[in-house]
Amino acid sequence: MKILEQAHDGRARMLLSIGFVVLFAILYSFPIRELVLFVLHPENRRYNSHIVFIPLVSGYLLYKKRTNITEHAMYSAPIGILLILAGMFPYLIGSRESIDIGQTNRISLLMVSAVIFAVGGFIAIYGVEAFRFARFPLLFLLFVVPMPTGMMEKTLYILQVCSTEVSYILFKLSGVPIYREGFVFSLPGVSIEIAKVCAGMRATITLFIITVLAGHLFLHSINRKVVLALSTFPITIFGNSARIFGLTLMALHVDRAFIDSSSLPHLRGGWLFFLVDLAIAAGVVAVLKRGDKPG
Repeated sequence: MKILEQAHDGRARMLLSIGFVVLFAILYSFPIRELVLFVLHPENRRYNSHIVFIPLVSGYLLYKKRTNITEHAMYSAPIGILLILAGMFPYLIGSRESIDIGQTNRISLLMVSAVIFAVGGFIAIYGVEAFRFARFPLLFLLFVVPMPTGMMEKTLYILQVCSTEVSYILFKLSGVPIYREGFVFSLPGVSIEIAKVCAGMRATITLFIITVLAGHLFLHSINRKVVLALSTFPITIFGNSARIFGLTLMALHVDRAFIDSSSLPHLRGGWLFFLVDLAIAAGVVAVLKRGDKPG
């Protein structure tokens, strides 16, 4: 009898899940379409191309936890409905074109709403206990939210300043004659500007997402996971500064084309340094795993 009840409950929960997915698809079809068009636009692709992979990663992680989720499933409608209603607040703001907040901020609000709505639906159908096993995959979906304009500008500026400072230190240590004025470096026969597009934002976003995922997969301690995620910033700042330093030296001693913004080394050289960033991050993971035990 108990097995029959569990089977019936499982079918009911599955039907509710399908119904919720259909409701979600109807409600968020336009915002998701807007997100896709936003990501595909050439001006936005540089810092948002990762978004297309986030649902795939979350889906895979949820699939891996499917047994734990179903074993601990229990309806928590009150909490779930409260979250769903909370998710409607940013949706109402983001969907009103009369409110002038800019396209990026509008899509950010709609995607925050989508994630809260999805979490609320999950908790309503599967419960708080099951959410413990689905917490990371569901919250990982927050990486589909484009960074709001103000936050993007401030982060770009901080990375630009840090890359400029570290690059300047590298040039001074190398003994190369250099004169600095703000973000502009003047060297014998060459002048370069550390622009915002050279600040390493793309590498920082990508590595941050990777370290958050790696922390979930390989570490147990919350503190160690936080340390790993935060290590992204010194790693990418140094890596970007080393790229600027290296390309400039190549321009000085080999070919000025190395600092030409349209040259292949300038456009694609960042990937080589990003692989070095990945290797350093892997080393940080290895160090943090020592003595790391389940809490």
